[in-house]
Amino acid sequence: MLRFLVPAATAQDLEAELAKAVRGRSAPEQGSISSVYLDTADRRLARVGLVWCQRQEGRRWIQRLRRVDARGGDPGRLEHEVLAPSERPDALLHAGSALGERLLALLRRAEADGVAVAERYRCELRRSRRRLRSRGALIEVCFDRGHLIAPGARLPVCELGLRRLAGPPEALEALAQRWSERFGLQLEPRDLAERGAGLSLGQPHPPLRKARLPAYAAPAGAPQAMSAAIDECVDQIARNAVGVLQGDPGLRAEHVHQLRVGIRRLRSALRCFEGWAPQPAEDDLDGLKALFAALGACRDADVLDSGVTAELARVGAPPVQAAPTATVADPQAVLRRDEAQRALRLWMGWRDRLPVEATPAATTPAQAQEALPDAPAATAASAGTEPPSLPAAAADRASWPAAPDPEQPPAPAVPLPRRAERRLARWHARIVAEARDFDTLEEPAVHALRKRVKRQRYAVEFFAPLLRRRGSARYLARLALLQDRMGELNDLFVARTHYQALLPAQPAAWFALGWLAARLEAGRASVQQALQTLAEVEPPRARR
Repeated sequence: MLRFLVPAATAQDLEAELAKAVRGRSAPEQGSISSVYLDTADRRLARVGLVWCQRQEGRRWIQRLRRVDARGGDPGRLEHEVLAPSERPDALLHAGSALGERLLALLRRAEADGVAVAERYRCELRRSRRRLRSRGALIEVCFDRGHLIAPGARLPVCELGLRRLAGPPEALEALAQRWSERFGLQLEPRDLAERGAGLSLGQPHPPLRKARLPAYAAPAGAPQAMSAAIDECVDQIARNAVGVLQGDPGLRAEHVHQLRVGIRRLRSALRCFEGWAPQPAEDDLDGLKALFAALGACRDADVLDSGVTAELARVGAPPVQAAPTATVADPQAVLRRDEAQRALRLWMGWRDRLPVEATPAATTPAQAQEALPDAPAATAASAGTEPPSLPAAAADRASWPAAPDPEQPPAPAVPLPRRAERRLARWHARIVAEARDFDTLEEPAVHALRKRVKRQRYAVEFFAPLLRRRGSARYLARLALLQDRMGELNDLFVARTHYQALLPAQPAAWFALGWLAARLEAGRASVQQALQTLAEVEPPRARR
C-alpha cells in the first residue's frame, strides 16, 4: 500500500476527483472511525512491536492486535482482529492466537508489577473508501481526514492510501504519478499508529532514521537476505525523506545526510548480492542517483557552514563572502519535485518489479572466482595480496552455464555464508593493497577508496547474520574509524575546492587555503594510520 500526505490546499480538489473517478461504478463507503490505542505507561507493548487498539466503525466495535517490526519497517506484518461486544477492551478476545498469547503474558507481568493498561492516544477520522479501475487494474482508494489526539497534543490528519487489488503494478504507479503531480501528494511511510505513538511521547515530528542491521535468519538464501537488506535501506530512505519535509527544522541537515546514506547503502546492497539473486532493473536507480546528487550540494553547504567555515572564524580568518551565483537548492524543494517523489514510490514497491527469473550465479570473473569451492580469496586477503584472477579462457567461460556431465554428480552449491566471506575477503584485499600507496593517491583516487571503504562496511552489516559476531564487531569498529577519518578528509577537499573558486575575486581566501593545506596534510596522515590499523585484522569469517 502507498500512503500519501495530502496538502490542505488540495484536499477538496482531490475529493472531487475521487467522486468523478468512481461515478456510476462503485458506491463509496463513508463513515466515522474512532480508534483508541492501548499500552502500559512504560510502553511494554510498543517495545516488543505490538499495537493493540479498539476501533469503532459505525455501530460495530472491532478489537485489533498486530505485530510490527519494533525497529521500524514492516514488510511482513501479523494481525489478529475480532468483533468486540462493547467498547471495553478485553485481551481475552485474542486468546488462542499467537499474538494474543503474547499479549496476555505481557499484561499478566504488567499487572504483577502494578502497571496498568490505559489509552495512550486516539485517532478520530472521517474515512471515504472506494474502488476504481485504472489502466486494467483494480485499485482501492482510502481518503482519511481527522486528527490524532494524545494528552496535551493534537495533530491533523489528511492522507490518501492506494492499494492495488488486481492488475499490473504499473497502473498503480501511473495513478500515483498523476495525482501526485496534480495535488502535491507526499509519500508517507509511517502509518497512523506510529505517528500517534510519537505524538503520545511528545515527538510530533518524524524521528531521525539511522542505519540498522537487516534482520533475516542465518539459513536464508541470497534472495531472502538481499530482500531484507533492500527493505532496511528503503525504510531509511523513505523515513528521512518525510523527515526533511515534515521534521524538526533543527534536524533537517541530519535528515538529508541520513537520506543520502540510505541511498548509498541501497546501491551497496545490490552490489553485495550481485550475481547471487535476481535484482531490480539498473535504471530503477536513476531517480535515486539524481536525488543523491541534488541533495549532495545541500549537504556540502551544511558541512561548510557548520564545519570549516566555523573553524576558520574561530582562528581569526578574514571573512570571505560566498560567490553571488553560488545558490544551493532547498532540500524540501528537492524532495517535493515529481521526479524525487516518483523515485521514492518506485522503491517503496520494488518487489513488484523484481525479475521472475534468477540472474546467473556468476557473470564476471570475480563472481566466478567466489563460486569455486576452493577459491583462495580469504587466504590471499590475509596475506595482503590480491587473489589470483581466472585465466582469460576460464573468465570467458565463467559467464556461461557449463554443460552437465551425465557421469559426474553435480557440484555442491557454495553456501551463502561462505560466499559472503569470500566476497568480503576480496574487497578487503583491494583496500589493503591501496593502503600501501596512499601517499601517492590523488584526490579522485582517495575518493574512490573512500567509496570502497563505505561499501565494505555496509557489506559487513548486510552479511551480519551470516558472520561470526566477535570478528565482525572488531572489524566494523576499525572500518567505522577509517570511514570517519576519510569523511573528515573529504570535507577538507570540498572546502579547498570552494575557496579556490573564490580566490580570483577575494584574495582573503588565501588564508583559508593555507590553513586547509595544513589540515589536509594532517588528515592524510590520520587516514593512513587508520588504514594500517584495518590492514592488521582479517575480515570477518562466516559462521560455521
